[in-house]
Amino acid sequence: MHDPKVLREHGDAIRAGVIKKAGALPPQMERFYELDGERLALLQQADGLKQQRNSASEEIARLKRAGEDAADRIAAMKAVSDRIKELDARLRAVEEELDEAVLWIPNVPHESVPEGRDSSANLEIATWGTPRKFDFTPKPHWEIAAALGLVDFERGPKLAGSGFPLFVGDGAKLVRALIDFMLDLHVEQHGYLEVHPAIAINSRSLRGTGQLPKMADDMYKIEGEDL
Repeated sequence: MHDPKVLREHGDAIRAGVIKKAGALPPQMERFYELDGERLALLQQADGLKQQRNSASEEIARLKRAGEDAADRIAAMKAVSDRIKELDARLRAVEEELDEAVLWIPNVPHESVPEGRDSSANLEIATWGTPRKFDFTPKPHWEIAAALGLVDFERGPKLAGSGFPLFVGDGAKLVRALIDFMLDLHVEQHGYLEVHPAIAINSRSLRGTGQLPKMADDMYKIEGEDL
């Protein structure tokens, strides 16, 4: 999730990055800037009126101490207080909509990422080893994995959506072994500190890591089908 401050200070760069990644700006992005401008205007109006109210309160107190009539000032300040309440209510609504809009602004790619709509635009950065040559046409890895019972391609998308297979049996063991290998490598050789966070976390943590809490219901119901 983007920091609103970054969106304000680097709007042109963020727009260019989003277009590079998605091809177009999502409507929520321009809505963010509209709301952000309204938010600033509301803050300025409310702060000005609050300063006016504070000054008037001091003046009313002075008049009362002097035994003078402060009814007109009190009535005027009642109208100011009512207007402040209206501005504060609108400000809360704007800030809620701002928080929602930020969630839908995509992260931007690194400047080194080439432009393209699919994998054909990818660049080969490095290679390792020599590809093995066969005297027959080899099967793709996904067919081999399915035939060996390592992956379930039917239930996986029902749980997590398209592109997410379900590893089973030895396939699941292989995934777990790779996770252990990665953790051990970086902790023992690269100086990282291993941390095991709680499985249940609050919505603020989810938003901060790009996992939208409002989409949690979709994990339990995909395309109208209860899991």
